[in-house]
Amino acid sequence: MKLIRSPLFYAGVFVMTLISCRKTSSNPEVSVNDIIETAPLVLTRDSSPINSSLNGMYVTLPGHYTATTKEYPLLIFIHGAGQIGTSPGDLTLLTNDGVAQLISISKFPPNFNVNGKNFSFIILNPQFNKYPTSADIEDIIVYAKKTYRIDTSRIYLSGLSMGGIVTTQMGGDYTTQLAAIVPVSGVTDDTTVCRNIAAGDLPVWTFHNNEDPTIDVSVPTEFISLTNSFEPLVPPKLTVFNAAVHDAWTAALNPLYKEENRNVYEWMLQYSR
Repeated sequence: MKLIRSPLFYAGVFVMTLISCRKTSSNPEVSVNDIIETAPLVLTRDSSPINSSLNGMYVTLPGHYTATTKEYPLLIFIHGAGQIGTSPGDLTLLTNDGVAQLISISKFPPNFNVNGKNFSFIILNPQFNKYPTSADIEDIIVYAKKTYRIDTSRIYLSGLSMGGIVTTQMGGDYTTQLAAIVPVSGVTDDTTVCRNIAAGDLPVWTFHNNEDPTIDVSVPTEFISLTNSFEPLVPPKLTVFNAAVHDAWTAALNPLYKEENRNVYEWMLQYSR
């Protein structure tokens, strides 16, 4: 028996199909914002004249940054004294160590999953022509906020050796600007800095080698003890590696190195302001 459909039936099918199409193609920005980044990260030169202490900077954006509308966590990494540069060609010194090196060899993960949520960093690797001040770092944060879609509740700072010292100084001077800091192979011994970090509830994870010939392990040990004496909400964390060299950053910054099932980047991302 042949089933005869009325014109009203076909009109209803058309309407339902139209509604279905609208649902599946609704607001493409939502789906793009949920994409999990997988592409290797890229270092891009930025020579913006942010301040007189800056020689240049590498900027790294998530692969889908230009297609999305969401805000991203910001990671600023401060180099050591051996990577100070005074000419454009010196910027490549940053790829010798630290986060810039990891990006240059495609070892920095484009995505991190923390507490069931995916994060991808905007990363700034500035190069200074002299020992930078906290104000110099603050200038970079101001620039980043104006230039990129930054989640201002998730600004993180890390650095090695000289950069580690600067990281803790910045943590003491601009505590509420930062969500967490990771100084490696160097911290300040300034009491005021320790007091401010504790009072500002700024999470700290620092790394050092037990036989560091450049900065004795007693320096970060005292830093931790002094900061704890001011009773911070989040007690600072110290990891000491068994090594007789200054370089604790290769191990500490390796995304494969984890404590309590978190690497340093996942550890940072659990904190926000």
